[in-house]
Amino acid sequence: MTIHFSDANIVFIASFQHNVGMISEHWLRANNLLLEQPIQTFNVPGMFIFNSISYRILVTDDRINIATNKENKDNFLTIANVIRKYIEENQKLPYKAIGFNFTYLVDIDEKSKKFKIEFNNRDNIETLLKADEVNYGGIIEINKDDYVIQIRINPEKNKKRIYNFNYHFPLEKPDNEFVLQSLDKLNNYYSESKVFVTQISD
Repeated sequence: MTIHFSDANIVFIASFQHNVGMISEHWLRANNLLLEQPIQTFNVPGMFIFNSISYRILVTDDRINIATNKENKDNFLTIANVIRKYIEENQKLPYKAIGFNFTYLVDIDEKSKKFKIEFNNRDNIETLLKADEVNYGGIIEINKDDYVIQIRINPEKNKKRIYNFNYHFPLEKPDNEFVLQSLDKLNNYYSESKVFVTQISD
């Protein structure tokens, strides 16, 4: 069993409309936020796209999505700082949610744990369906005081299993202090997700 980190991303959802025109390659560099050379940039009214070796940014009227495919604290800090700076410069922005996502691909071998789904203490679903091969995953939801964790486990394909962790923070009204505190814990949420996928796959 081998775990491959795919990416980490932050999604920041506006209640009405983001300040799309503010975020640009120039803004990222001027604020020392992201200095990596872009492979692709696209900037038109209502949309900004930035792609580099380690980062992806998509900004539209209703959301900001910034991701990194590197599994290290510095990259996590970079994507958090982009959102942090954006909030600092848009103190009165109406927004309704922020989410942190982590995706892993796990190689499946003969020793890997195989999921079982049982109904009413009956046989595993594979025997009920009477199929030669059954691939399945699942959705797990964990409700916390301030947020919800949703874990999606996608069916096994090409001997890989995909785990996606979504930490969703719904907000009844904008709360800059709460969002900034949540960004400070991004690495903690990553560590929690990594422990889970390691333990369930080992």
